[in-house]
Amino acid sequence: SFYIKSINLETSYIGSYLALGSIYLDLNENELAESTFQKASIVAKDILSNSNTNNITEVVLNDIGVLFTILGDFAMAEKTLKIMAENISFNSYHKMLLSENLLSMGKFREGWALYESRFDYYLKEKKIDHYKKFPKPRWEPEMGSGKILIWAEQGLGDQILFGTIIKDFIIRFKKVYLMVDTRLKKHFTKNYNQIEVIGFDE
Repeated sequence: SFYIKSINLETSYIGSYLALGSIYLDLNENELAESTFQKASIVAKDILSNSNTNNITEVVLNDIGVLFTILGDFAMAEKTLKIMAENISFNSYHKMLLSENLLSMGKFREGWALYESRFDYYLKEKKIDHYKKFPKPRWEPEMGSGKILIWAEQGLGDQILFGTIIKDFIIRFKKVYLMVDTRLKKHFTKNYNQIEVIGFDE
């Protein structure tokens, strides 16, 4: 009821819609959540159309970007986040959010480039250091197809999911090393005996 009252008092504050819609999702009230987000999208589009984008605050642009991402309106999310990038600060969280929207639209070159900000995002926003520092440089296409080390940066599920592309590396490179969670070492060794699998704690 707090956020309903907040919306009634200030119908243009996107944050209240986001909070209310999220509560409905937690309660499995999906239709109410959808309705709330759709109402917010009307307000958001009005803000973007009728306001000088230079005067829209970072908080408002952030909320609008998140809203359109939730709704799957990736083009509007891209537009909003790029307004933020041009006029206000653009931190690692916003770069991550924009990259996910771009990738969802198939804009892979720009999306993957921005996705490199994930290491800063994990470190600054979640205090998790996923970036492993190796004495060798990161692979670039001009380095050829000799040896390559692939290291996991996500959880067990993602390591298994993205492990399905290992065969592409086996085809391209002469020698492939794979560093994964030690609990998955046996799995990858069994399924990909052409590569050398290393556990995180080795």
